[in-house]
Amino acid sequence: GKANQTEMGIHVTGLNANKRYGHCRNAYNPNYHTGGSSSGSGSAVAAGLGPVSIAADGGGSIRIPASFCGQVGLKPTCGLVPLTGDTACFGSSVDVVGPVATTAQDAAIVMSVISGQDINDPLSTHSPPLSLGQLSTNLKDLKGVKIGVYNSWFDDSPPHIVEACRIMINHLLERGAEYVNIEIPELELMVPAHVLA
Repeated sequence: GKANQTEMGIHVTGLNANKRYGHCRNAYNPNYHTGGSSSGSGSAVAAGLGPVSIAADGGGSIRIPASFCGQVGLKPTCGLVPLTGDTACFGSSVDVVGPVATTAQDAAIVMSVISGQDINDPLSTHSPPLSLGQLSTNLKDLKGVKIGVYNSWFDDSPPHIVEACRIMINHLLERGAEYVNIEIPELELMVPAHVLA
């Protein structure tokens, strides 16, 4: 089937000015935004219409609706998923397609199916194969896993959200993960760079 989205894929709320299709509604509360631009994917998965949906992302359009609708969204690295046949995204190093799913495991399974090399998409020709070998592994031991946190943005949320995230990081550290403070230089250039891309 088809999923509703913000017209032209350029709005982060999920509101659609096209009266023919209207606004996409959040499955948890119709008065809440779905996020966009792949709003239909986030809403459909949240409503239980399917365990996964394929969405497009060039600046948050998978991750925002997944977050707003309580789902898992994954924006893959450019070239990991071939864009052959996708006339909207093909040839772009910014736009990608990826899953919105109910669980991280479902997202990993979908990625293992849709990723890979395609001779018709030059951006995908160096894409490494994905392995699901550790998918069923007990992840109690996270030794060697690094959790990178950019504190300037991480802490720029309501206190109860920061607290919940810090509790989760502590659980990961208890399992052996390493906490790494990261800095993102010239982050203020992100918006003009995105507009130019």
